[in-house]
Amino acid sequence: MMRLLRVTTCISALLKVFLKWVPFATTLTLICALIYGVVQQDLRQTANDPQIQIAEATASELAQVKRRNLLSQWKDSLAFELRA
Repeated sequence: MMRLLRVTTCISALLKVFLKWVPFATTLTLICALIYGVVQQDLRQTANDPQIQIAEATASELAQVKRRNLLSQWKDSLAFELRA
């Protein structure tokens, strides 16, 4: 009988400790999940930066080539008109 009382007391004490730690563990888990989600989202958003930079640089180069070609065509047509 005494042994059963000790086991019951021990289980009761463990249950009290467990119930006190559940809110702490839940809060800590939610905070960790939130931090993980924020970092993951930041990594996903910045993953496209190199591709965007390459696309912008390519567009800039193409625009410069187009301007050079237009200037070259304008010079050629002006030279042709001056010869005529």
